Amino acid sequence: MKVKLGTIQLAQSGFVTLMKSSMPIKLSYAVSKNVRKIATEAEDIEKFRQELIKKYGKEDGKGGIQVTPENSEVFNKEYGEFMDQEIEIDLWKISLSKMAEAGVRITPEQMLSLEDFIDNDIPEPNVPVVPKITSDPIPAPVEAEKKV
Repeated sequence: MKVKLGTIQLAQSGFVTLMKSSMPIKLSYAVSKNVRKIATEAEDIEKFRQELIKKYGKEDGKGGIQVTPENSEVFNKEYGEFMDQEIEIDLWKISLSKMAEAGVRITPEQMLSLEDFIDNDIPEPNVPVVPKITSDPIPAPVEAEKKV
């Protein structure tokens, strides 16, 4: 599947939550495989971020390096472009219905972070169609057809 690096970084917390949930063996397997692959990508993303901090930063006197104010714009631009890149990664789509059957509970925020990795196989509920209201709320009377 193609996915942006920023999406992978955001999905980490959602997958960590899933890892703490009890679920059937097949679902556990898929989640654990995804977590391993995402963790590897996330490590590479963090290495790149640290390189950029070194490139655009200076020592802060506390043993760390901070991006300088004059370099923050170029740092943010370069990092944003990097995070916007799409990569091909072999991940399993996680079945939403299987998660529901297993009683997995996650927050809407975590669900949003996992959206690209979840197969929404739960049918949408039947929503009644509301008639469209015209500009004239009272329809004109219809004349009966004349028969000859």
